Amino acid sequence: MAKVYREARRGKLPTEEATRLTYILTQIVKAHEVAVIERRIEALENATP
Repeated sequence: MAKVYREARRGKLPTEEATRLTYILTQIVKAHEVAVIERRIEALENATP
């Protein structure tokens, strides 16, 4: 996201495209966070007697 931001600030990337790319990257981060949380919950559930 930082690279997208820098390129948009420098005028190398149109702001509309930067906005779309940032949205996509944000969704990828959210999906990763959910996957990590699900694994942690599963590990906790499996550790409980």
